[in-house]
Amino acid sequence: MRSKRTTTWMAVLAAAVVTASVVAGIGPASATGVPQPLDGTAPVPTLNWAACADPSQVGFQCATAVVPLDYANPYGQTIKLAVIRHVAQDPSSRAGTLFFNPGGPAGAGTVDLPAFYDFFPAGIRAAYDIVSWDPRGVGSSTAVQCYSSLQDEMNQFTDQQPAGFPVGPAEQQTTIANTAKFTAQCGAQVSHALLAHVSTADSARDLNLLREAVGDQSLTYLGVSYGTLLGATYANLFPSKVKAMVLDGNLDPEAWFTPSSLDGVRLDVSLRIKSDIASASTLKSLVTLCGQAPVAECPFAAGTSPRPGARNTTTAKFAQLLARFRAGPITAQLTPPGGTPQTVTFTYAAFLDEMAGLLFTVQPEPGFLGWNFAGQLMQDFWVGSSAPATAGPAAAPGASASTAPAVSASSTYAGPEQLDAILCSETPNPPAATFPAIQRVAQQRGYPIGPDTLWADLPCATWPVQAAAPYTGPWNLPRDHTILVIGNTGDPATYYGSSVNMVRDLGNARLLTVDGFGHTTLLNPSTCANNIETSYFLDGTLPPIGTVCQQDVAPFASPAG
Repeated sequence: MRSKRTTTWMAVLAAAVVTASVVAGIGPASATGVPQPLDGTAPVPTLNWAACADPSQVGFQCATAVVPLDYANPYGQTIKLAVIRHVAQDPSSRAGTLFFNPGGPAGAGTVDLPAFYDFFPAGIRAAYDIVSWDPRGVGSSTAVQCYSSLQDEMNQFTDQQPAGFPVGPAEQQTTIANTAKFTAQCGAQVSHALLAHVSTADSARDLNLLREAVGDQSLTYLGVSYGTLLGATYANLFPSKVKAMVLDGNLDPEAWFTPSSLDGVRLDVSLRIKSDIASASTLKSLVTLCGQAPVAECPFAAGTSPRPGARNTTTAKFAQLLARFRAGPITAQLTPPGGTPQTVTFTYAAFLDEMAGLLFTVQPEPGFLGWNFAGQLMQDFWVGSSAPATAGPAAAPGASASTAPAVSASSTYAGPEQLDAILCSETPNPPAATFPAIQRVAQQRGYPIGPDTLWADLPCATWPVQAAAPYTGPWNLPRDHTILVIGNTGDPATYYGSSVNMVRDLGNARLLTVDGFGHTTLLNPSTCANNIETSYFLDGTLPPIGTVCQQDVAPFASPAG
């Protein structure tokens, strides 16, 4: 669900802070003379495509779409959406437009589409213009901002939080107090008017206008992670407008919107969608498979035996490493691929937070370092040394003043509030005071990594605004075309069972299982799945019921292997 591409020190080394010189604001009522919508609900935006200006977007075209702030008043105030596309590589075989949402919530399509474009199957890149956008409230669209600058937010909020997640009552209470101040700040900002109108349903309505703007009579769509919920929402708000839809790495819509409890404890949204169980299961697999790999592929296997039941296996070694972290911070020298060595100090929670990020892709991918680096990271800390007692648990390891991205006081920025505004406005969540009890549940069923996603949901406990017009079901409205649902069995962020549940919820859907690890098939390629996806998008062919694909490269194996 939540992106793990930028965590602690790797945020500096593996991904840049997303900034923009100007974020579009809420504008006046729409002008007259605009094109009339095909469905009669809101003015259709005009997209004036031009070459994108950013060097990371070479080969792409950018445009701005003007859409209603509030779809209950479609000719009232407007906001702007930043839109990006890559035209079909083979114009002679062009099949239309494929819309892509990269998840998040709050994944910025103007950033992620250029980064992930080469992951799309060749046949799809040849036949489709691929279009994405920064959803309302996000990135270079009209954006939610709680502070005047990223530096202000770091000073007043993020730098005051413990790295990873709070450990122990003192850190938990500090985190709860700091987060309440953060959400109060968000409620007091000029973007407050936007907060009621950034729900998944609002973005689905935007997507429908974008479809009309490119001239497609029905939607062709690929959504990954949270983008699966957006796709499911669109499919039920506009069931007659779905031509082909692939949902990869699925959330369970019922769990997203429906309160639930376990052992008398009311659960937050991350535990309802079982992200804690998914991450714990994948971490266990990573450690086990490391022990079966050559030391050259997983350095943490050094000094262990791959024989089942043997002493000092990687599982036992990992348990010993965690025990050392619980005793206090550890300092080690780390070198990311293509980077320079840095001496960093991690706490127990910071280490597990980094491991959570490394679970997302088996192989190194744009913005992700992969499982082989996870094996190196574990070994580096294994041979590291205990840090002095003065080493602060809230420090961002390696993110020194000399290496951190420069932040202009006037820059807009992609802070956590953009994700929180979407998630918190539409999901039911428990009070802040109950989070320590929820952590005990997460620790019990998702040991040791379960609490990592829990505390990221804490802003929802005191979020100041609820969505004005969310869509919470039903999910199985009749449609003419079958939706293709894809789930990795070892997905660390979106529990595989949620893909099974998505098929159940949608009714007219077909499940494709990928036997492999990592978050989404898009970022963890399977030629088998890519071929099925291509056939589905080009001619509507669905895989037989029960089809299972394999990933192209197994964990701790080189791509050439």
